Amino acid sequence: MAALEDDFWLAAGFGALTPAALRSWVLHLTQARQSATRISRLKKARAKILRGEGLNDR
Repeated sequence: MAALEDDFWLAAGFGALTPAALRSWVLHLTQARQSATRISRLKKARAKILRGEGLNDR
């Protein structure tokens, strides 16, 4: 995604995720059909990704 190229911290956050957490985020973000939905999901998920949390972490 272009957002990872533009945001150093987000790319670093993705790099620090465990394989299971990374897979869950990738599936969640790429299953959206419209690009607007993908962007919206990424904006909402940014804080959790930077904290190193997976999609379903509480």
